[in-house]
Amino acid sequence: GDLVVVAFDDFEDTLKGIRDGYIQATMVQRPKQMGIDVIEGLVALNTGGAAESVDTGITVVTMDNIDTYKTGAAPAEGAPKEKLVFGVVPKITHPFYDDVLPGLEEATAGMEGVEYQWIAPPTGNPAEQVQILEDVINKGVDGIGLAPLEAASVEPVIAADDIPATLNGAAPHNAENAA
Repeated sequence: GDLVVVAFDDFEDTLKGIRDGYIQATMVQRPKQMGIDVIEGLVALNTGGAAESVDTGITVVTMDNIDTYKTGAAPAEGAPKEKLVFGVVPKITHPFYDDVLPGLEEATAGMEGVEYQWIAPPTGNPAEQVQILEDVINKGVDGIGLAPLEAASVEPVIAADDIPATLNGAAPHNAENAA
């Protein structure tokens, strides 16, 4: 019989394989939704709520939806009226995290007085990420959305400031706030 190929992630070569017909589907994460969930978690933490673990799910990409699979999530509702500024720090500058930005934009566009600062480490060096975290904390952000490169290196920075954080890959101090 014919070999069926199903991949994971939406790398350019994988999407080309779907278009060319030798890959039937790929399973992709929903980075835009991750961006939305980061902002919603930070707003909740800053308004007396709790950030909850969420499953952003996957999207199965096929020829039927290859041109539209990145669109979707509805804008968030119910932002506080005061100004909140969040630092969002991914693991590294990488195309995957570029796809988180539309979710951050959509979430903050639907919330009056909520902004984010996106600062991505240029390399996978944990020391760079720690420096970025220290910088955004010193700027007085109201919370941090973080995908830690190394939980052990970021935990002391977050623990020292008791700042709300939603984490992708929870650091030990904030395991209860993982998103």
